[in-house]
Amino acid sequence: MKFLVPVVIGAVIGYITNWLAIKMLFRPYEEKRIFGIKIPFTPGLIPKERFRIARSVGETVGTHLLSSDMLAEALQSEGVNKHIRVWIHEKIASIKESNLTIEEQLKKVSGDDYEKIRALVNDKTSDYIYNLLKKEEFQRLLSENLKGSFENSYDEFLKGDKLSHLKDKISDFIGETTSSGNLSEKIEMVILDKVKDLELDERNINEVIPSVVINTAKVYIYNHSGEITEAIKDIMNQEESQLKFKNAVINLIELNFGKMISMFMNPEMIASKILVFAENYLAKEENQKNISVMLINSMDKLLNKKICDVVSSIPYETKSQVVSEIKNFIVNYLNDKSMRVMLINSIEDKIREKDVVIKGAVSEIIDRKVIEVINSEKTGIEIKNLTEKGINVLLNKPSAIVFEKLETPIGNRLVNVLRDNVFSLINKKSTDIIELLDIPKIVEDRINSFDVEFAEKLILDIASKELRAITWLGALLGGIIGIITPLLQF
Repeated sequence: MKFLVPVVIGAVIGYITNWLAIKMLFRPYEEKRIFGIKIPFTPGLIPKERFRIARSVGETVGTHLLSSDMLAEALQSEGVNKHIRVWIHEKIASIKESNLTIEEQLKKVSGDDYEKIRALVNDKTSDYIYNLLKKEEFQRLLSENLKGSFENSYDEFLKGDKLSHLKDKISDFIGETTSSGNLSEKIEMVILDKVKDLELDERNINEVIPSVVINTAKVYIYNHSGEITEAIKDIMNQEESQLKFKNAVINLIELNFGKMISMFMNPEMIASKILVFAENYLAKEENQKNISVMLINSMDKLLNKKICDVVSSIPYETKSQVVSEIKNFIVNYLNDKSMRVMLINSIEDKIREKDVVIKGAVSEIIDRKVIEVINSEKTGIEIKNLTEKGINVLLNKPSAIVFEKLETPIGNRLVNVLRDNVFSLINKKSTDIIELLDIPKIVEDRINSFDVEFAEKLILDIASKELRAITWLGALLGGIIGIITPLLQF
């Protein structure tokens, strides 16, 4: 009895001590106070140091158990690679056997984010295409291709039978149009419109006619004064002109001297003498030059007048007659097939003469238009609309039809490229991705998210056997001490 009591007491004390110590690891969960004084050992060790413990566990797991290198090595293992290959082929096979469209397949994958993803893809694709078009290199290549295509078509057109055929068509069209009478009316309307424009034109005549033409005309008049005076004499020697001149002399005498006196004068003789005098006057070279100078001065006076004043001073009947004569001349000219052919051939010759100029002008227009069109806001909108339409067409296609093409060599190559890109991404970027995940931080945050009660239950479930063993170990040690104590008293 002397030894039994100490053993029992020591065992009970050891058991209770260890049981209480284990409980104090978790309990109480919060700090306790009595009359404002903190009770020692509250809260329990684990609740008190939970954040430090979580940080330490996270660092231990992230550094030693699930390090970036270890996870990267695991992801690069043959088993993972094999699983990825099988997964890709299974996904492709399931899509090929499906009756869903590509749009429906994507909706299954993206869920509620489908519209956002679709809008983003459309914007990014259209922006990429538009930025590609706006690159200087692309614009240069486009301009060169357009110019090359134009020059080839232009040269082929001038050398081939198409030009002759076109010339015949133009000639026949002009002939048919002039014969119908419609062209005559239109020509007259155009001429009348031009006359009206001239009646409102405030410019001087010399502002319209090039100075080179004016100076050339003056030089011609002065250098050909003899020919001009001969023309004047020819007009004077015409019977009609002489008759008009004699009538003018008679009217002049009657107007100034009266009919009574004019009866005693011979108008014809007076007119003949005046004509002889004029002819002798014109025969002298000095007088011929004077007449040329007079004509030049008269021309200068006319050139300094406003176009509107000159045109408005012409009687309406005269203008109508001139318009009619011009119209008839043009219509008659165009009615003559040989004239039409000559006109068309002249235009062709001018085009051939200006071959380099025409190509250069078209080249400049193409360069300018390419830049204007590509950089316009309308082009950006059109590209966005076309991109959206193209994406809609693609999305509405059955996914099985699209993926059937993967059976071709090109399709197999695309699958291999996809697989290789996945493997390359894993091999090259797995370490960076895992480091971005920050395993220690994830573990720490996860532990901190647990309730202390849950953490207690988790630890007790894992180490319940070991904790019971520690509790009974306390009882054993207490019992041993209870035996030793009486023995030491002897």
